[in-house]
Amino acid sequence: MDQAQAQARRFGDLLREYRRAAELTQEELAERAGVSPRSISEMERGGAHVPRRDTVALLATALGLSGPQREALEALVHERRRQSTAAPLEPVSQRPKHNLPRLLTSFVGRELELADLAPLVASSLLLTLVGAGGVGKTRLAQELMRQQAASYLDGAWLVELAGLTDASLLPGAVAAAVGLQDIQARDVSGVLTDYLGHQHLLLVLDNCEHLVDACARLVVQLLRACRELHILVTSREPLAVPGEVIRRVLPLEVPDLRPRRCSSWSSPTRLVAPVLTRSPRSTVWRLSMTICAPRWAGR
Repeated sequence: MDQAQAQARRFGDLLREYRRAAELTQEELAERAGVSPRSISEMERGGAHVPRRDTVALLATALGLSGPQREALEALVHERRRQSTAAPLEPVSQRPKHNLPRLLTSFVGRELELADLAPLVASSLLLTLVGAGGVGKTRLAQELMRQQAASYLDGAWLVELAGLTDASLLPGAVAAAVGLQDIQARDVSGVLTDYLGHQHLLLVLDNCEHLVDACARLVVQLLRACRELHILVTSREPLAVPGEVIRRVLPLEVPDLRPRRCSSWSSPTRLVAPVLTRSPRSTVWRLSMTICAPRWAGR
């Protein structure tokens, strides 16, 4: 038996010991942790697959582990990943800090709002950007995420809700966005709450207006249980929950591109003076007519 197999067997034995101490069957532990019974069986047998970090966290929470017991379970998985050539432990610095789409355009026009909102993201548990559809809430929230992601140990994660019509699927959508996959538990929101309970993370719920009630319930549940969690919301209306900080996003001002009228006869003279000495009179006349036509038309 090589070292990797020995580590896998030790992890399986320890997991089985903790499960039996909690007086749980494999099926009961699987239900609590939101994984399949087959996965529990495979881990206890010392299978070659190295469990993900979030899976181990869910198992530890489901078993009620804390302190040295939780650290021992996590240390074995860490050591297995370090030794495994098939799945080496990815350096923290290389892990993605957000799930934002690739930036194809520059951010223009809301620099002052961005500067005002950035401190609020850090100081508020729940910040909601409210405004009409198409006003720019999503783009502003994404830019805030891009700036703030590095400030959170576990990153900033975007949940796009515009295409979600079934409120019962909301917890699953959030879970998928933060990296929880293939959750088998009936209480997905409970599994999600347990998973986020130990994470320093910025969660962004984008386009909540058609799921306001469901978003409000989930946000309250998460914020009550997750002490290091901050939430940024975009919506056409507030969630109306305790502690919510609301900022309205107004349309950008459109510059006045209408042609300016000449205020006096001296204006066209100043504008065309540089070309008088090197242009035919007909060119100067056409230029003067173009400049002053709006003024004459208004007389």
